[in-house]
Amino acid sequence: MCRAIIFDLDGTLVDDVDVHLEAWKRAMEELGMPPRKEEIEAYRKAVGKSLRDILEDIYGKIDEEFYKKVRELKNKYFKELIENVKPIIDRSVLEVLKKRYKLAVFTSTNSQTARDLLKAIDVEDLFDVVVTADDVTKAKPDPEGIRVVLDRLGCREAIFIGDTIFDEETAKRAGVKFIHIKEFLRAWKSLL
Repeated sequence: MCRAIIFDLDGTLVDDVDVHLEAWKRAMEELGMPPRKEEIEAYRKAVGKSLRDILEDIYGKIDEEFYKKVRELKNKYFKELIENVKPIIDRSVLEVLKKRYKLAVFTSTNSQTARDLLKAIDVEDLFDVVVTADDVTKAKPDPEGIRVVLDRLGCREAIFIGDTIFDEETAKRAGVKFIHIKEFLRAWKSLL
């Protein structure tokens, strides 16, 4: 039987929230819209959502041109800051789990950033499937991404490891078990 562990990326595999936040702040400053304190807090609370959804949470309805400008600038600054990301889960833990499970990533991040992050923490070779915002039409908490992962792996049974309420809701809607990253770090050996 095919069993999978699907990991969220930001805040689960990598500690990069502050790097994303700083890249977004620099992008907005370059656009002449330096974020106010309450906008920065709103961004931090919305981590786990797609960039488009975060921007709409902060600014209301946005047009495609604004979204593309912010995304392009944020990605540019993120690449400059990527060496500041740190792994949350040690490579050795993933190597042990890979002996029993198919491993996958499902993230609201775009595919280039996801690849860059997995490479930055030296784990990109351990995942059988990586599904990003570029592979789905609906963002978390819609279960589409988890379903895409399961289809690509050929699995029916999975556990989704994440760090936000959006991850938990996504798992619930997809009908898979959810484990919060803090619990996973404490008790991952129970999965063996």
